Amino acid sequence: MNNSIRVWSLSFLLMLISFSYIFAGPEVADTVAISYGETKTGAISVNGEVDIFQFNGSVGDIVIIQMHSTNGSDSLDSRIVLNSPTGTSLNKSQSRGLARIDRVTLNESGVYEIQVSDGGNDTTGTYAISLQKINPPVNSTLVNFGDLLTDSLTQFTEMKTYTFSGSSGGIIVSQILNQSLSTGIQVELYDPNGLQIKKLAGSSFVRTDTVHLNVTGTYSFLITAISGASVGSFQLTLESTDSPSITRNLTFGQVLTDSLSSPIGIKVFQFSATAGEAILSQAKGISANFKIRFEVFDPSGELIYDQSTTGLLHSASVPLNTTGTYYIFITDFNATSTASFALFVQNLNLPVGAIATSYGSAHNDTTTHAIQMRTFTFNSDSGDVATVITRSLDPAFRPAMEIYDSTGVLLRHVQDNTVTRIDTITFPHAGPFILFV
Repeated sequence: MNNSIRVWSLSFLLMLISFSYIFAGPEVADTVAISYGETKTGAISVNGEVDIFQFNGSVGDIVIIQMHSTNGSDSLDSRIVLNSPTGTSLNKSQSRGLARIDRVTLNESGVYEIQVSDGGNDTTGTYAISLQKINPPVNSTLVNFGDLLTDSLTQFTEMKTYTFSGSSGGIIVSQILNQSLSTGIQVELYDPNGLQIKKLAGSSFVRTDTVHLNVTGTYSFLITAISGASVGSFQLTLESTDSPSITRNLTFGQVLTDSLSSPIGIKVFQFSATAGEAILSQAKGISANFKIRFEVFDPSGELIYDQSTTGLLHSASVPLNTTGTYYIFITDFNATSTASFALFVQNLNLPVGAIATSYGSAHNDTTTHAIQMRTFTFNSDSGDVATVITRSLDPAFRPAMEIYDSTGVLLRHVQDNTVTRIDTITFPHAGPFILFV
């Protein structure tokens, strides 16, 4: 009788142990509210813990969620799961570094849930999580054409957003400088409907070149650290190429000097021209670190010429095919300098300040700036053969000579030491010609 009782008691105990094991589950922490444009921090305190974040979403919202360990060693295998108001799993991401749920469109309004955990359920640690929608973003900063903004990312996974008004057919250029983000910087550009039209990343400098806007409305930049794992400051500038906000009138035949207020600064010069004309330009940065970039945009904002160099920049002849206002953008190609620069532009069809000369004439002249090009005009008949000689009175000055016809076609270029000579150039047609020294 006693033996029978002992066997029954043991069997019952085993059943209780089995029952308890089957129903043991992950530990769920308290639910935390999070809103668009916010970054929150938390901790996985025990193995298997799942933290819950809730937010209010509306039909059509396009959301981005980022999570990253903040322990400094990527100890957490970051895992995020997005659930709908009815509990349906919409998307998930898991990574030893940055976990990102990218551009999920919400199809119902209500309270959404983000589950945060360690993917292996075997590690503890702290983390940061960020939430944003991109149509349009919340808690964003307005940026206007011509603005130069300085800002910073102060938490892992943080997403800074900037909005601007764009018109269909407009063209923009933006530049972003990483000042202290150790992992580099990432830039995303979205149209008013939340469509991503550009995504770029770089260790120190990012530029979006001539982006065409196809919709009228509010556009947005989203800026994060690469991999979401660093904090630091950055700068952003934005400019329109078809209707720049801040310009300086350019006078043909004169040397203009200016400077960049930031390594990503954009200086804009404007001039008017008639279809069929052409220009010739020189530019030079004062600092040895300044790799000057020279761009010409036509009246519609389209890029028609782009050249960059360290030292003296001497452009080719740039034909102008449309009547209207043209824009020259001067920037630092590497975004490393705020040095001063000089710019000289001359109209090849109607040169300003040119000196008229003729065969057999001699001229004594001086250049007042290293980039200045002294301009002479003369007439020649078709088939004429000429010799041109230039002699420098300063041993440090190595004169260069170029001869163009009235349509902007280069006929001859030579440069030597103190004496530069063009021998027996034959002119292909009659008309005025231009000599640059």
